[in-house]
Amino acid sequence: MKKSIAMLALAAVAGCATAPKPDPAVTTETTYDQIEEARAKKGGYHIPDMKAPRAAQWQADNRAAIDAATTPAELDKLVASPEAADALCAAVKPGYTGDSLKLTQIAAVSVHVMDKGREAKRRIWVDALERAKKAAPTRDVETFFVQQLMVCGYEKMKTIR
Repeated sequence: MKKSIAMLALAAVAGCATAPKPDPAVTTETTYDQIEEARAKKGGYHIPDMKAPRAAQWQADNRAAIDAATTPAELDKLVASPEAADALCAAVKPGYTGDSLKLTQIAAVSVHVMDKGREAKRRIWVDALERAKKAAPTRDVETFFVQQLMVCGYEKMKTIR
């Protein structure tokens, strides 16, 4: 089970684990078409723009740390209190520039609290995600928290595990 939680968490943040720093010209008001136009002017997509190979390398390079940080005992500590859950949520930064291991833990906690018998921890976690979503400084941060709330609210998760 530990590996399945870690793998799901890694999949959830694979694209953001090693994302490049955001372009300062890109704001929350920038449209998708504007981004595509800027990429076209640069000559289209290039291998350095691809996130997956770097994310996969990060996962391989940090396998031991990921495994240690996503054990059920470690995940329980992260949602032991509202303060602990809020502190973890504070690790999410605009442009996915936060700590990749913390982002992985966030995704792992969202799956972990769905296990039977963890209803109290789920309530702590969902409340922390809601507070973080409301306080999000940018749309990408808000979207990250919405995605985690979707994992926690996905009815089938209760029966899958």
